[in-house]
Amino acid sequence: MKVAFFFTYGYSLKSWENSGILQRELKILKELSKKYKYKFTLITYGDDTELKILNKSKEFEVIPIYSLLKESKFKSLNLIKSFLIPFKIKKIIDTHDIIHQHQLQGAWVSILSKLINNIPLLIRTGYDVYTFAKYDKKSKLKIYLFKLLTTYSLKFCDTYTVTSKSDFSIIKAEFNKYIKKVKIRPNFVDILETRDILQRPHNKILSVGRLVDQKNFEKLLIEFANSNDEMIIDIVGTGELENHILKKAKMLNVKVNLLGNLQNKELMKLYQKYKFFISTSKFEGNPKSILEAMSAGCIVIASNIKNHKEIIENNKSGILFDLNNPSLINLLNQLNDDEILCREISYNATSSVYKNNSIDNLAKNIDNDYKNLINTA
Repeated sequence: MKVAFFFTYGYSLKSWENSGILQRELKILKELSKKYKYKFTLITYGDDTELKILNKSKEFEVIPIYSLLKESKFKSLNLIKSFLIPFKIKKIIDTHDIIHQHQLQGAWVSILSKLINNIPLLIRTGYDVYTFAKYDKKSKLKIYLFKLLTTYSLKFCDTYTVTSKSDFSIIKAEFNKYIKKVKIRPNFVDILETRDILQRPHNKILSVGRLVDQKNFEKLLIEFANSNDEMIIDIVGTGELENHILKKAKMLNVKVNLLGNLQNKELMKLYQKYKFFISTSKFEGNPKSILEAMSAGCIVIASNIKNHKEIIENNKSGILFDLNNPSLINLLNQLNDDEILCREISYNATSSVYKNNSIDNLAKNIDNDYKNLINTA
């Protein structure tokens, strides 16, 4: 069975590689190919250089959009051109059984391809972009456009997947007429062998995420003000607030190391070196960084927001804290004094991820989704 896998609008194999997630993102497709014999064609927003990245892998065929259309230096022109893509690749898509859209952004390309080729469409979302736009206080126009895109995606797709119960509830509240199409498919993470949590440094903290307002790293710095070298905060990620975070850390007398982007393989090794992982996010989807930290047996300390509450049982598989009253230093001191609780949380975190977020679970669910699409087409 052949699946046309459309990348998120504007993303390519190269951008996945640069951000360190290439192998992680391809892993589920490789699992589906190996276990269930699906053949994937990757429709990417790259050029001919994309063809070299996978070293002529037999598992995937790669169709870079900008080898068929000339890429403009103007984003608005590329957006207009994107509506031509389904016509450019019509003959290619016509040989496939399923269209799989990765993330909502770019769904218009997949929707048009579905209508032109009469092929069932699955749209996978990792987070609700419409809700995120509201949280991020985007312009009213952008919020309206994301709502419109969500509406038409739900209307024209055959299956629409979300990664969390919270996102499912949002769809049910605002787009209930399409709720029968919606399924919950949590993210997968690798299950890691872990070493004793008590053998890891007690004064080092790991955090992972884009350096943007949503991740709320300034709150983390404020919580550890004047800790100097007594506590060390390592942050993996890049973003627009990099200079702001460094200046704020210096002003607050906090030791912070910005580690940049890491390949996911290296990041997974890094988790295993930390006792504490902290997320101060204001809002989330189904955060892979937290799931990965839990898989590595870290004690995850996360803001008490609804999407975190779905994956962390407070004082059992992690710790949830009030963003308005974090008291993180006191919390870490209490944990360092309670070896039994630390071991229990570490064990429960790993067990929870093993039960709910294995690649086997996700592959089985996607296989069922694909088969249902074919059977009802």
